[in-house]
Amino acid sequence: MKTYICPNCDSESRFKGLCRDCTTYDDDGNVVNAVRREELGKHVHDENCGHHHHRQTPTIEQFRAARRPKLTKKQMQRYYDILKEAEFTEGTVEEAKQVLLAGINNEEE
Repeated sequence: MKTYICPNCDSESRFKGLCRDCTTYDDDGNVVNAVRREELGKHVHDENCGHHHHRQTPTIEQFRAARRPKLTKKQMQRYYDILKEAEFTEGTVEEAKQVLLAGINNEEE
């Protein structure tokens, strides 16, 4: 049978819900500050525990890039040739994009 404990006063109960000792109520009996019981033995995830199972939703650009068709072997060879002609060996991805765009524009003209 599951047991639930209050994180503040460690009182045990067989039902989940609010801890009656730690929850504060107003004069009419309405809840002011709720303290929920947690399941005994269940690992509570916080931001520092190392469990990050929530996937970030992809942006529109990432979604479109995933659906974009792959380059053919001829297109890849053409891009490699453009990079070799520009003698591009080291640099960032942005610099490589600039070199490729400049090479493609030169071929079209």
